[in-house]
Amino acid sequence: MWDEDSSDYATSSIYSLLNNDYLNQSGAYSSSSDIKGLSVNARSMIAKYNNNYSTWYLRGIETLGTTKDAYENERVNGTIYDSVGGSMATPIGLMYPSDLGFALYTNSTDATCNNKENLLDYNGYYNCKGYNWLYYKNVSWSITPYSNKGNRAISNSGYISGFFVYNELSAYPTLYLEHDIRVLGGEGTKESPYVLGNYAEPKTYYYAFGLPTTTSTTDYTTLSQKVFVRDDT
Repeated sequence: MWDEDSSDYATSSIYSLLNNDYLNQSGAYSSSSDIKGLSVNARSMIAKYNNNYSTWYLRGIETLGTTKDAYENERVNGTIYDSVGGSMATPIGLMYPSDLGFALYTNSTDATCNNKENLLDYNGYYNCKGYNWLYYKNVSWSITPYSNKGNRAISNSGYISGFFVYNELSAYPTLYLEHDIRVLGGEGTKESPYVLGNYAEPKTYYYAFGLPTTTSTTDYTTLSQKVFVRDDT
């Protein structure tokens, strides 16, 4: 799904597939396909800032470290193997290696995994993979390279590994949501998936002399009638 001889996400076939067919529910991901792309409503939930999509960081990680190390290398310290200078704004990306660490459900027995254990060693610690919702027991690509022909991936043993880009691995489309998107229903299972939608914060209306306003009146001494507050949901 990558180009045979390049780990450059910006020019890869997987980038084209996800940001064309999958994004627009066309081609291999049409509405009549078994695996459908994003609907118009789903596309409207993808985050934008000043009409630009979120930035994806494409720097490479040759040597794995902790989750914190991976995060910094993905964004700042890693080697540039791509054609766009280490980052690009686009709707759909893939997971980062650091996401495996951040997805860890931390408690008193496994909190050390996030900041002490090398992401390469997660398979040696059950608590580092057994409590991780990204551990699917299959191999899946990340967006992060480790060479000009190799990319990082989550292995089927639950740790970060590396594969040459000619390998056929799973890929999970990843995107950023607008700030007001919330889980409105569902249980996050195959039978009852989460339902996402816009969440409107309730407005507080201040009433003075019978006229509603969303601006608080602070000078109560000049009012001859009582001011009261109502939360409208």
